Amino acid sequence: MTRLPLDHVEHAVETHGSARPVRALGKRLIQAVRTFWRFSQFYGEYQSTPPWERHAKLAQMGNHAAQPSKPLQ
Repeated sequence: MTRLPLDHVEHAVETHGSARPVRALGKRLIQAVRTFWRFSQFYGEYQSTPPWERHAKLAQMGNHAAQPSKPLQ
């Protein structure tokens, strides 16, 4: 998994005058970017694995949805 280079982004958030709302917004924005980054990395790895490996991993985690469903009769 690659690492998101946010160290320099945190320092790039400019604040002027009454900075509290800007800092709070900046922190929330950075947290949202980190969350999205983690999700996109997981989803990319998940999509790059063959379906049978995905099903096996999900079955190991106890997820019953990974098993093929029976056709309706």
